[in-house]
Amino acid sequence: VEKIKWLPVMEVFGEGIFIELDENLIMEYLGSEFVTNEMIHLYKNVDRSSDLVKKIFLHTFSHLLMRAVSVESGYSLASLKERIYGEEGQFGILVYTSTPDSEGTLGGLSRLAKKERMESIIVNTLKYSSICSNDPLCHDGTLSEHEEANGSACHTCLLVPETSCEEFNRHLSRTLVEGLLDELDLS
Repeated sequence: VEKIKWLPVMEVFGEGIFIELDENLIMEYLGSEFVTNEMIHLYKNVDRSSDLVKKIFLHTFSHLLMRAVSVESGYSLASLKERIYGEEGQFGILVYTSTPDSEGTLGGLSRLAKKERMESIIVNTLKYSSICSNDPLCHDGTLSEHEEANGSACHTCLLVPETSCEEFNRHLSRTLVEGLLDELDLS
């Protein structure tokens, strides 16, 4: 039998925004009493290791960022994708679009990378963490009780199309990000 020396491939075009969060600020926040209490309240039957808390925070922030970017860029939420860089020493999020045709290169995301636009997007990202039309049920985690990997998350505020999420809409809790809004006093 002859070995195949090639793999199937598809060329795609796209653009994206990569942000790196301040490691010291995020680690200090994730170790706060607020985050500890939220994890105890929302994740009763789950091992609440610091790696899991970081994963939930970054993934939630990513979904909120995708929503903010979608509003600003004109791309639909279904056309955006995420890549989370959360290994040890990594605190990055890539929101990108890629398609086999030229639609992925329209420039809508690239234009958002300017400092003044990104500041507004980050503030909106944080503000989206405190808004859900299903509150107080969503905020208390009632709507995601059947999914032990999620805390306060529902289709209205955090869940995105499956094609956009690399974690299958798991490990999300908007209250973990909402506390950062208060701590940074951006409201």
